[in-house]
Formats: sequence, structure tokens, C-alpha cells
Amino acid sequence: MFSAFSASITNAHTAAEVRYDADGYIIETIKKKYTIKDLPVPSNDSRWSRGLVGTITLWAGAQPNIWVIPEELLIAAVQVVWDVVFPHVKYRVTADGLVMAIVSSRFNIWS
Repeated sequence: MFSAFSASITNAHTAAEVRYDADGYIIETIKKKYTIKDLPVPSNDSRWSRGLVGTITLWAGAQPNIWVIPEELLIAAVQVVWDVVFPHVKYRVTADGLVMAIVSSRFNIWS
């Protein structure tokens, strides 16, 4: 049985309607293109750029082949870092979700 509830959160740039599943995790709407404004945390929060993105970049640099990282491994690493950097925000990292889209775009800029 699936149940969801909604709440309004305020981002630094926009107010967005956020839905949560029965376990309290954010249910995101899949889009074709995401921007940093879509994040479930304020985009001007330095924990995003320095904490999550910075840590994942360092993690990727420590991999045997930084140019070929299996998607499942990257998703698992992003989830672990997300849970540490944003322990108060229940979010499931998915291959087609906004966090992976933005992290991947940062990696594309880096490469």
C-alpha cells in the first residue's frame, strides 16, 4: 500500500510542493532537465557544492578508472554521501533522479 503526503518547503530561489512517501522519503517528479533550483535542499547551501559534490568528486578521483565508473557504484556512493551531508532530508538517489542528473552534469564539466 502506498501513501503519500505533501508539504511546502521554501528553497532559496523558489517555493516548491514536495511529496513524501509513507517512510518520509521525498517523491520526486521526473523531468527531462533539472537545474540546481530543483534540489530538495537550498541550492545556496554550501553543503551541496562543498559537501556532496566535493566529496563525490574526491571519491571519483580515487577510483581505479575515473572515466569509467559503474552507475550502480556511483549511485551508492552519492547515497552514502547524501545521508551524511543531509541527514535531515530523506532522499533516495536514483539513476534518473535530479541529484544524479546534477552530479553527472558536474562530472561532464569536470571531464
